[in-house]
Amino acid sequence: MGGGGSIQGMNNSLKMNRQLLRKKTYFRKERSFLNRKREYHKAAGIIDLKTATKEELAGIRKTIIKRRRKSNLIFLFLFVIIASPLIYFSFDLFKTQTNKELMIEKIEKDERIKKYNFFISDGDEYIKKGEWHNAMFQFNKAIEIFPNDYHAHYRYSYAAVYRCRNEKEKCELADKSLSKLLKEFPDKTELIELEQVLIFANL
Repeated sequence: MGGGGSIQGMNNSLKMNRQLLRKKTYFRKERSFLNRKREYHKAAGIIDLKTATKEELAGIRKTIIKRRRKSNLIFLFLFVIIASPLIYFSFDLFKTQTNKELMIEKIEKDERIKKYNFFISDGDEYIKKGEWHNAMFQFNKAIEIFPNDYHAHYRYSYAAVYRCRNEKEKCELADKSLSKLLKEFPDKTELIELEQVLIFANL
């Protein structure tokens, strides 16, 4: 009796263990990366590229290109919106700076003209007084402002020639100045007349 009871207990224990082994686990199986990827593709309607046909691949490619174009257009639109004010203000700043430079240049030019006119006018007054040296000095100042100005050079030569004729001074300087003008302007009547005065002055 005692032995039979223990065998029966052992059988019951084995049955219980088998039942426990057959039971499903209370915890869900851990999903792997591949399982998650398959589920995502299935939910998103993505075709498995390994099994896709040529038509399906062409459709996928067309969709991707369309999305890229849309993204590029959006980026271009945003860039134009952001860049337009910057370009406008940069251009406006450049225009303002250019206008300032032109204004400064005009003021400087006007100032130079004002000084030039003063030296010419003052030199003419010295010629009227027969002060040839002072006249030459003022005309030379005018030449420094506008080195290529004919009228300043002519007046300087005029004062130099009459200084040579009346004071017998700086005749070589008068000849050099007048010769340079005659070389550049051989048809100027006033220069030819001035040359004759210098010739008679050296006799």
